[in-house]
Amino acid sequence: MGVGSRNSHMPAATRVEFLYLGKQINIREVLGGCGLFKLNTKLVDSNIIARINNEINDPEYMLRAYDTYYSIS
Repeated sequence: MGVGSRNSHMPAATRVEFLYLGKQINIREVLGGCGLFKLNTKLVDSNIIARINNEINDPEYMLRAYDTYYSIS
């Protein structure tokens, strides 16, 4: 959670997805896959898109973290 940069300093939050890549990774390859993606991209799994969509659904009253674990096998 953070604070907005405007004068109001309203609290702000967003969901973030972390993915365990393994013990031995090719750092150049992994960093090459980083970037910004459009919401409708086929490059990102639809389960991940659903979890980071940052929508507050009924009966939620605040943005909460999901407690599911997702791993590439």
